[in-house]
Amino acid sequence: MKEFKIPCGAEVKDRVSGFTGIVTARHDYMWGCVMYSVQPQELHEGQPVENRAFDEARLEVLALPKEGAFSAEDPMQEYWATKSVENTATPSPEPAPAPRPTGGPERHRPGRP
Repeated sequence: MKEFKIPCGAEVKDRVSGFTGIVTARHDYMWGCVMYSVQPQELHEGQPVENRAFDEARLEVLALPKEGAFSAEDPMQEYWATKSVENTATPSPEPAPAPRPTGGPERHRPGRP
């Protein structure tokens, strides 16, 4: 995985469209493309505008996040440490039956209607 060039929480601007907002996520695709989700800060008709993903090369950093404004730690870590998780799934009384053969090239008989 590549190193972050743009930290989460940074304010960025797309060089092509002019779209501005705050980086909320990074996407690493298996073929090497790195994209960032950008959440705009304005509202449209009283509703938040949907975030958009942009290629790393298209983004220009306008402002870095303030110290301590973004933490990679899970804010719920202390809460979950006090909870016990039990397996509540009911075990199956018997294994599922094997799938039936559905046909294939070896079962094909030419001339059949």
